[in-house]
Amino acid sequence: MKNISDQVSELKGIFKWAGGALFTLILAAFGFLINQTMTANQALTVNRDSQLIAQQRIELLQDTLARERRANGTMPVPETPR
Repeated sequence: MKNISDQVSELKGIFKWAGGALFTLILAAFGFLINQTMTANQALTVNRDSQLIAQQRIELLQDTLARERRANGTMPVPETPR
């Protein structure tokens, strides 16, 4: 009886260790996925902001060029469709 009790206690210890290891592994996987998602969202935000800034600069340059052409009396060049 004592031998069976010792073996059951040993199995309980193994299952506790395996359960803790599995919990840690799952927690690490969730942390990794959250980190990857946040990094991807940040990259998308930066890319969108860069595109918006570039578009604003293009429009500003087009307006400046049109004003200079009007001031110099030259014919404006038709804009190409985007």
